[in-house]
Amino acid sequence: MFMISGTDPLPNLPRRLKELRQELGWTLEDVAERVGVTQRGVASNWEATNQRRRIPPITTLLALQRWYGVSMDYLLGHPDAERDSPAVKRARKNLREQLRSMTELEKIAPSNRARRVLTVAMELSPEVFFLERVAAYLFLETVDLVELMASGLWTEALVERLAAILGLKSEWFYSLEPVEEASRAE
Repeated sequence: MFMISGTDPLPNLPRRLKELRQELGWTLEDVAERVGVTQRGVASNWEATNQRRRIPPITTLLALQRWYGVSMDYLLGHPDAERDSPAVKRARKNLREQLRSMTELEKIAPSNRARRVLTVAMELSPEVFFLERVAAYLFLETVDLVELMASGLWTEALVERLAAILGLKSEWFYSLEPVEEASRAE
């Protein structure tokens, strides 16, 4: 890690790191745990906008990019960067293509549809839709997501969050319409 002095090469990085962390409802300790940082306060220095500010090492930036599912340009704060990483875009596209061919989804309840769709997503793209990441996006502990997938008791709020991470319209879970990509509000 190094300290920024003089001209700041990544002025938007702290804001993006904080926004992405807060979007998931994570604490700084949650971030540190997920990227393997053991020193207390290190993650807070990444979001600092004063002399304490530090830029995370590239390995940490790559881990954060994976957890958040964003492009590196977006993470680093480039103002015109696309939010989703290429891997997330591919995974969502592959999932939509797979779902279009699954006619049995039309006949099942929204909770069962959510469970089935998430299972398919995890099988198709485990590098993007890994259990811990999906659980974090649903504001659940991993063990709770496993139980939810077994029980199939999805609330409307959970279906909406699931739709968002999968890039689907939440209304699709409740209709017989063909699967479509959700428009993302930035």
